[in-house]
Amino acid sequence: MRSVEDTRRDEATSTAAAFHAAYRVISSLFLPPEPDRVATVVIAVPELRLITSPLSSLTCGPVLDGLLADLEGFDDEHVERLAADHAALFLSGSPDRAVQPYESWHVRAGDYEQPAVSAVLSAVYRDAGLAVGIPGELPDHVAVELEFCAYLCHQEGDVDEVSAPRWRRERRAFLIEHPLRWLGAFEHAVRRSIPETRYSGFARAARAVAAADRILLDALIARDR
Repeated sequence: MRSVEDTRRDEATSTAAAFHAAYRVISSLFLPPEPDRVATVVIAVPELRLITSPLSSLTCGPVLDGLLADLEGFDDEHVERLAADHAALFLSGSPDRAVQPYESWHVRAGDYEQPAVSAVLSAVYRDAGLAVGIPGELPDHVAVELEFCAYLCHQEGDVDEVSAPRWRRERRAFLIEHPLRWLGAFEHAVRRSIPETRYSGFARAARAVAAADRILLDALIARDR
C-alpha cells in the first residue's frame, strides 16, 4: 500500500513536470517564430496536453488549454502572421507599436537599468547551476526568464523529496522577484500595441502560469515546513 507521503511526492513531481512543460512551450513562443521551431511545438501539442493535465484544475488551466487549442490549428499563414507581429512588436523600434520583451524595460524603479538587471540575473542563473540562458538573448528577456523557471521545475522533479523543497523555494523567490513583477505590464503593453496579435495570448498564458505556480508553491512550501 502506498503511503500518503509517496502519493504527495508523486503529485508534486507530476505537477513540477507539468509546469516545466508549460514554461518551456511558452518560452519558445517568444523566440523568433522560425517555421521549424513553430512546427515542433505544434506537433508536440497532444503530448503537451497530457503532460500539463495536472494544471487543468488550477487557475491557469483554461488559459493553457486555450493556448494549446490555438497552436493545434496553426498553419503556414499563421506562422507568417506571427513573424510579422514579432517584427512589429519586438524588432521595429516603432514608437507606436514597439514593445520590449525585457524585464528592465517594464520595471521602472530607481537604477533598475538593463546592465544591472542582466548582472543580477546572470548571477542567479549561475548560482542555480545554469551556465547560460538562451544564446543570443539578454538574461532578462521573457523567454530566458521562463526557460529558467522551467529549469527550476526540472531540478525539483529530478531530486529526492529531501532536496526538492530547496528548488521550490528558489522558484518561488525567482517568480516574485522577476517574472511576476512585470508579466502583467508586458501583457498589457502587447495587447495595447496590437490587440489582435497572438502574442497577447502568449503573454496572458505566461502571466497565468507564473501566477498559478506561485500560489501552488506557497502551499507546498508551507507544507514543507
